[in-house]
Amino acid sequence: MRFLLTLTSVLLFNTYVISQEEDYFDHDYQILRDKTFDPYIRTVQLYKLGLPLSFPIISMEDEEQLHLAFDDFNLYLNDYYYELIHCDALWKPSEITKPEYLEGIPEDIITEYNYSSGMYQKYLHYTLDFPTENMKPLMSGNYIISVFKNGVKDSVVFQKRFMVVKKMLLLEGQVDRAGDPEFRRFKQQLNFSIFTGDYDLSNPYTDMNVVIVQNGNWQSAQFKVQPMFMKGDELDFNLSEDAIFWGWNDYRNVNLRSIRYHTEQVSSIQIKNDSIIAYMEPDLNRAARVYADRGDLNGNFVILNDGSFNPDLDAEYCWTKFYLKSKKVKGKVYLTGSFNNWKKSQENQMTYDSLLGMYTNTFYLKQGYYDYRYELDLSYSPIWNFEGSHWQTDNNYNILVYHRRLSDRSDRLIGYLNLNAIKNNTILLQTR
Repeated sequence: MRFLLTLTSVLLFNTYVISQEEDYFDHDYQILRDKTFDPYIRTVQLYKLGLPLSFPIISMEDEEQLHLAFDDFNLYLNDYYYELIHCDALWKPSEITKPEYLEGIPEDIITEYNYSSGMYQKYLHYTLDFPTENMKPLMSGNYIISVFKNGVKDSVVFQKRFMVVKKMLLLEGQVDRAGDPEFRRFKQQLNFSIFTGDYDLSNPYTDMNVVIVQNGNWQSAQFKVQPMFMKGDELDFNLSEDAIFWGWNDYRNVNLRSIRYHTEQVSSIQIKNDSIIAYMEPDLNRAARVYADRGDLNGNFVILNDGSFNPDLDAEYCWTKFYLKSKKVKGKVYLTGSFNNWKKSQENQMTYDSLLGMYTNTFYLKQGYYDYRYELDLSYSPIWNFEGSHWQTDNNYNILVYHRRLSDRSDRLIGYLNLNAIKNNTILLQTR
């Protein structure tokens, strides 16, 4: 059936512009990132199988799998293939061949797909659980899953990061408030240790790369975190300046589970020209407010549709209009979250409407529950200018330990620890 270009698709191209000729790498450092290159591809998700809010990391010992899902607005049935690319600790492609890090075939086709059953935006929903018997990682480390169209590798539609760990080290730690009196109210400090045991880590200051990721957000990750000192088989990272993060605030959220009634934060919902438009209540600046634990998904999102047994196929897409009530400020304001990879780009930038006295932007979102926040890009003002930053905020941290021996040509992921700012904070546990 010939695909008819609907009004929604035309608006999509006008409001969500992504050049298909965009380089797949960071232009300066050849770094592979989470990116979508085809504007027809939407709602890309990658997580541990059965855990939709999880960090995309699997263990080689446990033979775990990841779940990949995405929607295609182009109703022509395309053959989507994928390949796995091994990367070093900084997400540059490794200087090793596929037979060195993969068992099986170098690329494979995605065979699982279904047509949507909603009334308005039509799409094909593709899924893949991997690694499979056809393709398995042989090495630990960073990986990119690159999905391309009709077997042509130059036709990449998106790429996503994930990690494979082979645990060789023991990690222990907790999250505390920052020790510096100037920042004790605003920042969180990760205090942790790495125990090498019998593992040969001869020079951790040059051969090891410790990376810390807050809430799965690679945009703010700390790389090459150095230990403070060594004692026996323990590498001590307590009070390391590289392990300090802004606490931020709990994420704002939008609940689009229903288009029949208004949920929290939704002012009204209208259907015009076979498109659903959801208007959000105006957001306010929270920087001066006292911290209150509101609960959130730590920046993530989940697809939901009230009354549906299969929201992946039944959920509608909504033009979702966000408003931030504020005076116009210097610098650029962005709306970010996991759903747009926290990317400070043109399509995620808020536009100031002087008549409304608000910043506005519209996103085409699949029904569900989304976390988001506002970021200010201005050198002399804090990035959390509209949100506030608190040491008590519930944040998740993932500590990744990479090692490259002198004879190796890439980095292996040999240690991993997840810390939560509440569950792994003795002070906060005593007060809750």
